[in-house]
Parts: sequence; structure tokens; C-alpha cells
Amino acid sequence: MNGSGGMVAMAAIVVAIAVLVTVLKVRADRARRAAYTAYASRHGLTYQERGADELFARLREDRPFGRGHSRSADDVLSGQWRGRSAVGFTYTYKVTTSNGKSSSTRVYHWQVAAIRLPCALPELEVRDEGIGGRIANALGFDDIEVESDAFNRRFRLTSTNARFGSAFVHPQVMQLMLARQQGIVRLDRDLLVQLVDSRPEPADLAASWDYLSDLADLVPAFVLADYGRRAG
Repeated sequence: MNGSGGMVAMAAIVVAIAVLVTVLKVRADRARRAAYTAYASRHGLTYQERGADELFARLREDRPFGRGHSRSADDVLSGQWRGRSAVGFTYTYKVTTSNGKSSSTRVYHWQVAAIRLPCALPELEVRDEGIGGRIANALGFDDIEVESDAFNRRFRLTSTNARFGSAFVHPQVMQLMLARQQGIVRLDRDLLVQLVDSRPEPADLAASWDYLSDLADLVPAFVLADYGRRAG
């Protein structure tokens, strides 16, 4: 085979691979939409393939929101879960890098789930301590220390109100988080949110709602009375 024939054959192979990848993606997207639609129907939820919902609009400036480009809230499930309003979706964004000669784009997915509380509360976040937490501490952004050494070693707790943070993360909450915490848990006004660095299946969102509901059930009445305010 001469040089030009080889190039033609190679181009044909590249095109064939591209077509195959596209076909497989279309099938996977169709299967994913079907799975979400069926799950929503079984559990009395609403499904949207894409939606700029309230949670996405409110949180998109905080990590992982606000990163990259082509940001979207995909596969949105919403409705009532254990007596509370709930919403969950896949947050998708892209990061494009270039070395001056060529560029590449990577797609990121985050699982986002939230339930609504009866009132707005001070901002709070619990995440793995990790390298980022140690760097933040070195820069003077101290986390809130609680009475559990195991919790303090594993997690970084921050809040706009340290007294509230200590009251919210009481021993039962610490025990639950040590057993089941994944990713980031964040309080944003009247929303209790979990963020996990992965693309979820419908059951994953439901598991997050159950975890968040268990946390909400443990919020003492005095915390809501002392620190709660009307959302808005």
C-alpha cells in the first residue's frame, strides 16, 4: 500500500472510531435518561434532562461551582423526600487547557443533592481535612475544633458562626458523619447540600437525600430556635 493509500485507510479508521464513539454515547445517554425517568415515576419525583434550577443558581460560585466553562445542571430529580423538598442533579463543567500548540478539554461531573430545612441557618461546611485543609490552616483559616479527636483529624469544619457550628455538629452528628460522610456537606441558608466528586445514578441521589435527612433529623430544636431565620 502506497503512502496516500495508507493515509486514506487511516482516515477511514479514525472516522469509523468517531462514529462508533458517538453511537455508544447516544445509546448511553438514552439509557441514562430512561433510568432516571423510571426512577422518578416509581418514587413520585419530577425528572428534567437539564435545568438551571434554584440550587444550581444559588451555589454555582462556590467549589465546585464556578469552575471551568460550559456549566450545566443535568439529570435533575426533584420532589418530596421523607417529608422535605429535595432536589438533586449532576453538575457538569469543562476545563480546557492549552500548551500553545494544541488544546484539550476534560469534562467533570459532580453529584449534587439537597433538602430544604424549615428555616435558614448560618453557613457551614464539613469536608475532608486533606491537604487543602492543612494549607488553609497554615494560611490562618482555622477550622472549628469539636470534642471528637477522630472527627477533627478526618474533617474540616468551618462556619460563619463558630458557636452555631459547634452546636450543629454535636456528638450524634459527629458519629453519623464519621460513619457515612462522603464529599462535602454544606449549609446554604435553608438548604442542606451534599457534593460528591462523581456522576450519580438515581439511587445515589436518593442515598444522599437519606443521609441529609438523617442529619436534619438530628438538628436540635434549640439550634433552629436560636439561629434560624426566615429564608429569603
